[in-house]
Amino acid sequence: MRKIKELFVPITVGLLSSSLVLGVRATGLLQLWELAAYDRFFQARPASVIEDRVVLVGISEEDVQKAQTYPFSDDLWAEFLQKLSTSQPRVMGLDIFRDQIVPPGGENLEKLFRTLPNLIGITKLPPAPVEPPAILKEKAQYGDVSGSPDVDGVNRRAFLYPISEIDHPHSEIPSFALKLSYLYLKKEGIVPKNSSVNSNWLQLGVAHFRPFEPNDGGYVRAKAGGYRILINWRKPPQQFQEVQFFDVLDGKIPSGFFQDRLVIIGASGLSFNDFHETPFTAASQQTVRGIDIHAQVASSIISAALGERSLIRVIPEFTEWILTIVLATASAFVLWKWSSCPTHLVAASVFLACTFSIVFVLLCYLAFLGSWWIPVVPTLLAIWIACTHTAYCIYSNRLKKINDNLEKIVQERTSDLKVAHSQIIKEEKLAITQKLIDTLEQEMTSPANNLEIVLHSIEKLNHLAKNFNFDPQQQELRKSITEQIQKSQKYWSRLNFILGRQPLLQERIPYELVADANLDKLLETTVKFNQKILSYKYSWIKDGLSIYYSCRLNWQLSTDFNFRRYLVYILSHLFENAIEALDAKKRLEQRWLKIWITGGNTSLEIEIKDNGIGMTESETEQACEPFFSQKKKLGLGLYLCQEIVKKYEGTMTINSQKNLGTEILVNFPALGIMKSDNSFY
Repeated sequence: MRKIKELFVPITVGLLSSSLVLGVRATGLLQLWELAAYDRFFQARPASVIEDRVVLVGISEEDVQKAQTYPFSDDLWAEFLQKLSTSQPRVMGLDIFRDQIVPPGGENLEKLFRTLPNLIGITKLPPAPVEPPAILKEKAQYGDVSGSPDVDGVNRRAFLYPISEIDHPHSEIPSFALKLSYLYLKKEGIVPKNSSVNSNWLQLGVAHFRPFEPNDGGYVRAKAGGYRILINWRKPPQQFQEVQFFDVLDGKIPSGFFQDRLVIIGASGLSFNDFHETPFTAASQQTVRGIDIHAQVASSIISAALGERSLIRVIPEFTEWILTIVLATASAFVLWKWSSCPTHLVAASVFLACTFSIVFVLLCYLAFLGSWWIPVVPTLLAIWIACTHTAYCIYSNRLKKINDNLEKIVQERTSDLKVAHSQIIKEEKLAITQKLIDTLEQEMTSPANNLEIVLHSIEKLNHLAKNFNFDPQQQELRKSITEQIQKSQKYWSRLNFILGRQPLLQERIPYELVADANLDKLLETTVKFNQKILSYKYSWIKDGLSIYYSCRLNWQLSTDFNFRRYLVYILSHLFENAIEALDAKKRLEQRWLKIWITGGNTSLEIEIKDNGIGMTESETEQACEPFFSQKKKLGLGLYLCQEIVKKYEGTMTINSQKNLGTEILVNFPALGIMKSDNSFY
């Protein structure tokens, strides 16, 4: 699962990048870039050997000056063709429009047209038609010279048949180059036939001529009317041998030079304005003549038919998509995997994109040397976009990790500060409280000690006075003194309780009961006393509270007076807390309080349970902390109870649920081995 998750980002980036590029490519915006890259492959291809099967005869400005007229007369053309035919060329192609007679010598030229079966003329089909020579048209010895330039004016494609519709009257007219190739290959025993791959294709020898389609290679919705192919251009500067028109007439050409060759005659001078752009024009800034294009196309057809040079082939459009997606995804995946190594992310992404691009272009170039055209621009764009997007994702992930680490550190530091701050506050509160208690105790203890001495002295004098006889008036005075002594002792007891020097006020829990060994009776009295006292504050206790009390003690505690005093304090405080929690309940009939007290020979357990308002989990955890209170009180009650329990090696457990109630369990497991200790207060 982790590996799949790691692959998610590069796969997604690769798919998104390639989809974006393929979407843009489908609009045609990348077509000119791709065609320019296609031209660069032609320009980078090694120069091929001169095509010795094809010879060009050019008509230059010098030839026109010698003839002193243009167009040349029919008589001059008859003389030229007669002399050329004696050299026994395999095919002669006349790339000159001769739709009209140019006297003198029209009869001679027509006679020659009838006697030369290897002479091919030219025509131009609509929309700007030009008829071929009548005799050659009658003998079907002509071809169309219509060009097929792209939107940028560059000739990358050529017609085999300008019109491919079967029912069209001109559908059987081949291109000029194809007609020349037919005649040349006929001597090789190669005739046109339907392809064995597809019956709608043309086959010549080993070559199957697949018709150009609108989206072949880098094209997008290109014009594909007629029967077109991609030209497999030969690299300039010298592809074919060439001689001049009057060199042939003047006999300056060696005997046998034209023998068994394809000869193309046409205009070569600048004044004829028959120049066209090719894939090499952008690099050399030079155009080529019409006869050069016809020679290139004828050479491509003948070489392909003989199995010497393949035609330009393209991979299926679907394969282009797969290649783009795979390489974009692969580059994203490698960069994603490599992201943990380099420190400079931008440099790494640029290096990787350059590496993938160079390797891909080299592979495409090697494929092009084998006459395969693989579009490079969409895939290169997809690679760069994928690497850029992946680098952004890596950078975002790094920032996210840094941010997460910083947030974690901040949270940890904040938590530590909160704990420290809370601890400081607690310590300060405890210190202030302890200082206040110490001050009060000091201020109250000194006068109390002095008062105790005075009371003791008066009591002693009163006791000695019993042995004396007083008159009635003195007796009355002694009685009054005795009453004042008793009242002073009463107030003294209260003061001692406040100072912790006596366990309880006599008005609350009798001193004798606390000192008595009957613990069962002490606890029961404590519960009833607290119920009575609290009923003055909470009137609903008398009628709206159900108290379940159970005490099972089969032993008697030793004379540990302090423990009994603390036990009364704990039970009273827990009882009061339960009543306050029940007071928050608004329905009287639902209030109940349960108290279970059990004990063994050395242990004591007190369980108090109510169905009051209860506490949340966080409130329960803080309940025994000093100064924590849900009410407007000091918040030391449960804290002191817990400290007392800990002093006697006991435990106090609180279980509470909000709106359901609270259960407090106090357990003293080892009372029998505890010693009397008055050091807590």
